[in-house]
Amino acid sequence: MIDLKAGLTSRTHSEIFSRERARVVLYRVRLIAALFAVVTPFWAILDHLTLPPHIALRLGIGRFGVSAAFMTVALLCRCEPRLTRMRSGLFLLFIIPAAFFVYSRMVLSGTRLDYIGAAMASGYTFLPFILTSGIAVFPLTFSESVALAAPILAAALAAPFLLPSQSLLPGIDGIAILWLLVLVSGVAAISAAMQLFLMRELFARSSADALTGALNRKTGEEVIALQVKLAARHRYPLALAFLDIDDFKSINDRFGHAAGDRIIVALSTRLRSGLRASDAIVRWGGEEFVLLFPHASAPQAARRIEALLHGTSIIRPDEKMLTASVGIASDTDHPTDWRALVTLADERMYQAKQLGKNRIIGPAPRPDVGQPAPV
Repeated sequence: MIDLKAGLTSRTHSEIFSRERARVVLYRVRLIAALFAVVTPFWAILDHLTLPPHIALRLGIGRFGVSAAFMTVALLCRCEPRLTRMRSGLFLLFIIPAAFFVYSRMVLSGTRLDYIGAAMASGYTFLPFILTSGIAVFPLTFSESVALAAPILAAALAAPFLLPSQSLLPGIDGIAILWLLVLVSGVAAISAAMQLFLMRELFARSSADALTGALNRKTGEEVIALQVKLAARHRYPLALAFLDIDDFKSINDRFGHAAGDRIIVALSTRLRSGLRASDAIVRWGGEEFVLLFPHASAPQAARRIEALLHGTSIIRPDEKMLTASVGIASDTDHPTDWRALVTLADERMYQAKQLGKNRIIGPAPRPDVGQPAPV
């Protein structure tokens, strides 16, 4: 099912998906900018052969300036993938040729050209159409596509005032041209949104555990690493819980793996139902889960897990109540990196096992933390 809201704005996108999209877009921006940086100056040869020398010289200077600007964009976009940097790179990629379009109209304004020169000069008028259609190359939300198309449309609107003697395209009224540009922009925006929907679908399939729908371990590691960096950068609390189902091996041995899978799915569904949108659940392996709680302390995470595990009981195939052992680590433990945070939570989970299972162990337990917490 297509999430229309996700196609309109990026506010509903997860942090990890936003970074993956930024990485893809920045790579394409670098590739296109580097290509244009190499190709753009060569067009000056045609200008020199078909246009008056003084006009060709001014356009050539502009082209070399554009080439230098594109190369700068290509170099600047070799950076950590973030949404703000992605948008800055896109804006520069589109505003540079839009500015050159305005510059070229100013250079050509009032110049008398022969037939060949006029034909060559008319080629500059197609630049807004090329730019707006280029939006379709990127997986963008509709609002981002509109933001990119706006300066291009503004440049096209300004063109008749810069070169009154010619319309944007010979023989076609300016309003019709503007309407055509809007249509091209709309089609490009729809294409960009379709790319975005496809990317979200592929990302969801590749990042989710096939059995439970939780994040798989590979994606989970990326999410944890990112959130630990963000928590340190912005100085907000972060807690991580390592959860392991008690005596799970006996279920597989006595009742088969299908019964074990049903228990795992039931517990995953329970945990996911009580998490905030900013929280994350990762199937770490087998019957192990990692829960990530940004903007939450260890005691807050413990209370949240207790509330989840004290809900409607999950019954094992042997008619016993399902229980789990949980270890919690947080930023107050001052881990060296995200792996240290996970390792510490894992060690505390094993402490819970050694103390009799069915309990939560945190870095600074409250009086009730460490007591039995049945599912």
